[in-house]
Amino acid sequence: MPRLVLLLVATSSLCAAATLLSRDQFGATFSGPNKKIDATTYDLSGVWEYVRTVPKSDYQGFEICWGYLPYVYRTGDDRYDHLHVSTRTQNVFLMVIKDRRDNTIYGHHLLDLNAEYGMENPQQLTRKCDKPPAG
Repeated sequence: MPRLVLLLVATSSLCAAATLLSRDQFGATFSGPNKKIDATTYDLSGVWEYVRTVPKSDYQGFEICWGYLPYVYRTGDDRYDHLHVSTRTQNVFLMVIKDRRDNTIYGHHLLDLNAEYGMENPQQLTRKCDKPPAG
């Protein structure tokens, strides 16, 4: 009689297939007022791994500033964390949305505040951030 063999692959619960969120889906994750979280002590487990899976087309021509996450905000209802992954362009972020209910990444959205607020000629970041961080 043949045996059925199951193969289980362990993966991080945070790293799932990259999901591009529409403007409406991204907006639906807000429940204010948001609370600023200390980005220097925030647990980034799985975040950079997730960002690596984001198709370059989702960056809309902007370049990720690897290893630089200047802001984290938690929604007023404590449901989501909004992680601002910096690009090399001032005021443009790849927003990674973490669902705190099940400790997974819900998806991502490119937030271009320059376009949102009509700011022209944004500065380019000069910090060294060309290599993805480990993990």
